[in-house]
Amino acid sequence: CVSEDVTPEESQIFNQLEFLGNDNHPDAHACRLKLSAVTVGLGDSSAMKCPWSVFEELREYVKKYDYVSSACRLTIEEEKLLLKMCTPSFGYRMPTELVNRSAYVSAVGNIDSIPSGKTLSVKVGIDKPPVIDNFDSGADTSILDNPKNC
Repeated sequence: CVSEDVTPEESQIFNQLEFLGNDNHPDAHACRLKLSAVTVGLGDSSAMKCPWSVFEELREYVKKYDYVSSACRLTIEEEKLLLKMCTPSFGYRMPTELVNRSAYVSAVGNIDSIPSGKTLSVKVGIDKPPVIDNFDSGADTSILDNPKNC
């Protein structure tokens, strides 16, 4: 219960969660996010504050979603709650994968309100691929032009 104080034993067990942060399995990301979702109501000053970044965990969860087992997948409500928690800090924007996931989750959440025979479209974004100069784009004839300097 949220109103009860945490015993030293419970606090010690919860503090051990920080050692789970280096597990990069898709199900591990999902489990950490589920813990974050159930402890969000306790507030930031609670003794049961999760020691990982919800933003980073959700980003990894979305990237690895296809590999998350069905038993560990988040519900639509959990994803909506966690996406609300992932507001980027000032001067940064939300990564495209999280913006797209938010659009998808919102659409799935509203699917019951669509009249029969109608369709639903989800607008997604895509990052521009970085411009990479190919170091091997031109022929290197320096050894042929001046073989004594090599």
